[in-house]
Order: sequence, then structure tokens, then C-alpha cells
Amino acid sequence: MKASTISDDPRDMVKHIQEDPNSLLHPLYVYIVEGAIAAALNVPLTIAMLATPKLRTRREFQVITGLAATDAVFGLAFVISGVSRIHVMRQYCSTAMCEIPLTPRWKCSTLLYVQLITIAFQLQGVLLLAVAVDRLLAVITPIKYLQFNVKYTFVLAAGPYTLVAVATVTNVLIVQNDRTLVSPFCFISFAVYPGFHDYIILLRIFCVISSASIYIVIVAHLNKHLSRVSAWSREQRSLRRSTFTVGLTTVNAVVFLLVPDVIVYFDILDWSQSYSAVLYSLSMANVILNALILVFRHREIIHSFKRFVFVILFRRSPKAKNTVMVLSTNYSLDMNDEDPRTIVKLLFLYIAEGAIAAALNIPLMVATLTNNSLRTRREYQVIIGICFVDAVFGIAFVLTAINRLEIIQENFYTGIPQVPRCVCSTRYYVHLLTIAYQLQGVLTITVATDRFLAVMTPIRYLKFGTQYTVTILAGPYLYVAICTVINAVITLQDDTPVSSFCLTVTAVSPTFYYYMLLLRISCVFISALIYVVIIAHLYKHFARIEKMQASSRESSQFRSIRRSTITIGLSTVNAVLFLLLPDVIKYIGVFDYSRSNVTTLYSLSMTNVVLNAFIFAYRHKEIMENFKHLMCTLLRRRKPDDPQTSNDAGKVLPNRKAFD
Repeated sequence: MKASTISDDPRDMVKHIQEDPNSLLHPLYVYIVEGAIAAALNVPLTIAMLATPKLRTRREFQVITGLAATDAVFGLAFVISGVSRIHVMRQYCSTAMCEIPLTPRWKCSTLLYVQLITIAFQLQGVLLLAVAVDRLLAVITPIKYLQFNVKYTFVLAAGPYTLVAVATVTNVLIVQNDRTLVSPFCFISFAVYPGFHDYIILLRIFCVISSASIYIVIVAHLNKHLSRVSAWSREQRSLRRSTFTVGLTTVNAVVFLLVPDVIVYFDILDWSQSYSAVLYSLSMANVILNALILVFRHREIIHSFKRFVFVILFRRSPKAKNTVMVLSTNYSLDMNDEDPRTIVKLLFLYIAEGAIAAALNIPLMVATLTNNSLRTRREYQVIIGICFVDAVFGIAFVLTAINRLEIIQENFYTGIPQVPRCVCSTRYYVHLLTIAYQLQGVLTITVATDRFLAVMTPIRYLKFGTQYTVTILAGPYLYVAICTVINAVITLQDDTPVSSFCLTVTAVSPTFYYYMLLLRISCVFISALIYVVIIAHLYKHFARIEKMQASSRESSQFRSIRRSTITIGLSTVNAVLFLLLPDVIKYIGVFDYSRSNVTTLYSLSMTNVVLNAFIFAYRHKEIMENFKHLMCTLLRRRKPDDPQTSNDAGKVLPNRKAFD
């Protein structure tokens, strides 16, 4: 008979925890420690393999990197789940008693660690099977395997993640409106759709059994081949070594994943309830052992990690000193083809544009943040995010120009020298530009999606809680931070000579540069399409109100939503004109404008930033009123609540919290 790891009735489980809180509290501390160890082992391994071109370009290490990354995510998910559940325990349990209420299942589906655990749970099985199939092909047909092209590598790398993503999204959609009461600790067996929980257990059981069966075939073939061949080529020795490594991880999975999953699913000897904490801990033991197997089987990973740490600590590649000396006699032809005086004028133009952009956006951001009635309303929070990114972009323009002016001054008569790309990756203004560049696109589509929900489902939108707000505010920054760190890790090992100006097109990895262009193009284009739908809906809505002659009945919240939607719509039109079109020209190279008019194209990005500030100031008078109030407060040194300088801007619209 099939059983969960805990009682099938959440009320029984909650009652048991209320009677004995330590029965849950102690295992949670174990989960946190195990998860932290797993993440601490696997994150460096993943970074070391990604940071070394010789490793990340070899297919056997690409699949091993996928396993290490999945194990790292699983460890982090364990830590987050342990901390979150301890927080719930302390919230509802006092020293005298515990009163733990049940919660709807759909709320559990919105928790980050629930999705991370379900994704990692599936990937542990699917990736293991994918790697086993890859090793089977490598051993059975080694010559043909070495000739496989990029398409095979892409399918091998993206296939498992696509399968898991589709299954996870399907579960989220199913439980989106599921109001079944479950434990607030959101154990996976309760937090996901019941059928989906059975699916992920059976999926991992099937994948591990299939992988073990495949490795039996591989071992038999290798034994037969070894008796027939006296010498192996270097490539064949590498394949055999990585095959044996992944074989050890499969044995590890059989012992620490398959056996616990079978016990849990079939409730053997009733251990699934009596030893649930131990069974789940075995999953993390598998993750830790995987990391140790990789370390002892592949010394090159450790050497790569040592080199990576050296670069981080000393801000240069171990070979960077000699490289700079050799390159000091080489010059950037692109820059030296132009008159240095012309370059200086263009850089002063960058300083002026960046200073104007920062001078406009910083006061707008401060004025909105200092007013409680504005900063607590979601429509103004997204405006704050846009102003912040635009201000950072302006500051980055100024810092970039100043740095390049110093380089020109030092090398005016000798020409602009070249440096390794890894040197550019240590300059902060390069990262400021790349971060702002990505955020301009990602924030545009995030805000467009937010406005779409606000217009299409206004009543439900007003009821969205803090979790939604945190997601739309933190999500874009987290995504961009991850992408930027990956680029930094890659370029820290890159000794390719580039101009010491560290132009963005050369300072970052070439692939990452085109990724940024395509990211901003796709984000702005999709945002424009979303606003076409929004405009059509608003036009239809206005026509219906006018027909009913009930425009006066429209609430202040809906008017606020409509007003901020139009504001962000104007900002999107601005992005289409001054971001999308220049990016398309730079990416495609229309009429070779991307080289002959590169200064104009980059200046248009700053024009977008300046116009955004004017749009926000003109469309939202309450921001300007609050800015005036703030200036009066500073100049007259009066408190903000002084009756003579009381701010009425915050009274224009009621606080959104009243409707949460």
C-alpha cells in the first residue's frame, strides 16, 4: 500500500506537532545543516567547472555540471525550507502551547522552497537518466559520439530542464485555485497536487532504475572491450573516466534515492512514517557524496577552483602580469583610428547626459520613497524601480567617461593600450552598465505584466499580498544578478586582448553581449505587445462606462491603476523608440550604422532615461508636490508633519493596504 511520509490527514500531523513541537524542530535543524553542507560543496564545484573553458566545453563535464548545479539547488532549498518552517513554528508556538492553523494548498504553491524542492527532486532523476544515456552512447559508439554536433549537446542539456519545467508549471496551474486545507509547514506531499507527488516519486524511481540498468550494460561492454584492446586513445580514456565517475553517482543514487523512495511509496514496514526524517536526510546524503565523488575523481576541477579563487583574491589571472607586459606594445586600432580630441568630446557628452539623467531620476526616487502614502502603493513601487535603474545607468555613464578620459590622458601620445578581458571584468563601471542594460529590459516587461494584471483583473490585483510585491520587485534584480555573475565568472578566466577603454561590446563575453541585446529587444517588444492588449481592453472599458454614464462610480483605486498604466505605457513607447530600434540596429548592423554611428546609438539610451523622468514628473503631480514639500522641509528645517508644511500629496489616493 502506498503512503506519504507523514499522516494522510494534515489535521493529525498538526495535532502531533502541537503535542510535541520537538518532533519537527530537531529534524529541521538537521535539514538546515545538511543543506548548507551540500550547497557549500556543490556551488564551488559548479562555479569551477563553468569558469574553466577547457571543462565547460567538454560534454562529459557539461552533464556533470548539471548534476552539481541541481544538487546545489537542492541544498539551498533544504536550508530555505528549514528556516521557513522554523519561522512558522515560532510564529504559532509559544512556550506554553501551540495553535497551528491550516492553510490553503494554493498558498503553499507560492512558496519558493516548495518549487525549488519539486524541481530538484525531478531533476535528480531525469538528469541521472540523461547522463546514463549519454554515457551509453559514448561507450557503445565512441567515434560517432565524438562527432556529435551542438544540436545533440543542446538537447542533452536543455531536454531534462524543459521536461521538468513543463511538469512543474502544470502542477502550479492545477493547484492555483486549490483551497484544500493543508499544514502551514507546506510539506511537499501536501503542498503539491496529490497526483503530482506520486508522479515525482515514481519518476525518480523509474529514472534511477533505468540508469542502473544502463550502467550494467555499460560495465559489461567495457569489460568485453578491455579484454580486446591493449591501448586506449586520450579521448577514450577521458570518456571511460567520466563514465566511471557517473557510474559511481548512479550507485550512490540507488542506495540513497531509490531505496528511500521505494520505502516511502510502498510504505514498507511502516517506515515512511516512523523514519520520515531519516529517509529525507538520505536524499541530502546522496547530494553530499556526489560532490565528494566529483572531487576525488576529477582533480582538474579542484585545480580550476584554486585558479578561480586566485583570480578573485588578486584581481587578475595567474598569467595576467606577463600578458599585460606583452600587450603593452599593442594598441586598440578601433580607437586610434579616430582623433583623440573627438573621443574626448564624445566622452564629455556622455558625462553631461549621465549627469542629467542622474540629476532627474534621483530626486524623483527620493521624493517617492520619502512619502509613506506613495511608497506603499504598488504602482509607485514599480516607478521607483525604473527611476533607480535609470539613475544607476546615468551614474555608470559618468564613471565610464571619467575612467576613459584618464586612460586618454595617460596614453595621449602613445595610443590606447590593450589589456586582457579579465582586467575589464574587475572594473565596477563595466558591471554597472551591464546590470542597468539588462534591468532596463527586464523591468520593462515586469512592469508591463504587472499593469496587465492590474487592468485585466483589478479587484483581484488589489488583493494581492506582500509576496506578489516582493516577487515583482526582487525577481528582476535576482535574475540579472545571476546572469551578471555568470558573465563575470567566465570573463575572469579570459585573456583575450581588448581595448583598455573596456567598451561593453568587448569587456564582456561576446555571447553575453549578444544575449543582453536580444534580452532587451525581446523584453521591450513583448512589453509593447502587452500594452496593445491593455489599450484595447481600456478602450472597451471606457466605452462601456460612457454608455452606462457611470464614470463617477469608478473608484479611486481603479483610476489610480488606469493612470499609472497609461504612464508606464508612455514609458514603453519611449523604450520602443530609444531602446528597441537602436538595439536592433546594433544587433543586425543595419547600413553599418552600428559602427559609424555608435555614439549616437548609445546616446539614445540616455535620451530614453531622461524622457522617462519627464514622463513620470508630468504624469504624477503628487511626486512633484512631495518633492517640493521635501525641499521646503530641508530648507526651513521643519519636520514633515509640521502643520504649515503638511503634505497633501499623499491624500490624492487612498493607501492600497486598506484593500489587502
